[in-house]
Amino acid sequence: MKRNESFSAVPLQPGVFSRYYPLAEGKSVSIAYHTPSQSIAFFEDDSAEVWHRIFQASGVTSEALNFILQNGAFESDPFSEAKATLAGFIDELRASRLIAPEKPATEPSIQNHIESSLKSAVDPIANMELAVSQILADHRTFYSMVLELTYRCNERCVHCYLPEETRLKELSLEQIDALLGEFARMGGFKIIKTNRYTLNAACNCTKQNEGLCGIMCRVR
Repeated sequence: MKRNESFSAVPLQPGVFSRYYPLAEGKSVSIAYHTPSQSIAFFEDDSAEVWHRIFQASGVTSEALNFILQNGAFESDPFSEAKATLAGFIDELRASRLIAPEKPATEPSIQNHIESSLKSAVDPIANMELAVSQILADHRTFYSMVLELTYRCNERCVHCYLPEETRLKELSLEQIDALLGEFARMGGFKIIKTNRYTLNAACNCTKQNEGLCGIMCRVR
């Protein structure tokens, strides 16, 4: 459609990853993750389709606009109303940090960040990742994986759930590489990497090696 060829593209933020999941009965969801802010956005049905088209086109919005034109309900001027709908959606993407702001945003204070993190940790309504996991589980859709790399540890944490005497055979780098490849091919999005070297958010990284880091960096 010639009228939408000049509709401008939007700049996706660096560090944004996204997955699209077609579900039963013609439904769909898209999940987007902004790595620098560790924030997640969840889209359903038409919103999922519009975001998926924007992301797949690296910010070019023509296919997203076409989808709105083909599937929207309009009163008088479909093209103008579709553009207004898309502009509002783009504002929401900007607020979600998926596309670059029109002007540099003011960073929140450390105290505000701490308070927000604490709230999302204890409030299921504020924790989008919990909601996403539950929705996809309800649709029997593969989303996340817990990867336990080793039972060995140089720490003796009182809260550890593994007994001291546990000595099980570890996965080789080749096995981990194959497992992560299968995870990506099946549409997996989130990996929780855990072991007795505390390689999650609170990480001492004392036993992380170059081979393992290289494999993890290749997973998208």
